[in-house]
Amino acid sequence: MRCAQTQDTLEFLRINRALWRSAWPVIRRAKLAGIGVQLSDVDLLDARTGDLLLPVKPGERTNGERAARAADFINQRFGAGTITYGINQPHPGFFERG
Repeated sequence: MRCAQTQDTLEFLRINRALWRSAWPVIRRAKLAGIGVQLSDVDLLDARTGDLLLPVKPGERTNGERAARAADFINQRFGAGTITYGINQPHPGFFERG
């Protein structure tokens, strides 16, 4: 799946949801060994060209990107998990499960 250049966390969560909804009928009874995500053509925001349809000037953040940046700032200042996206909980790793 392709998307426009963004640093908006909610946009990536929307894409994730769409992918799961399309894949679920095929994989719901399967045992998955792993799931991966590949990001390509990753670049700095300053290098992003403008977008005529949004409209976004070159290097300018969208409203969603500004909100994600604010959430990151609050989490950095007051502790991880102060602001979360949805009901997802941290997944315990191998060593935490015992």
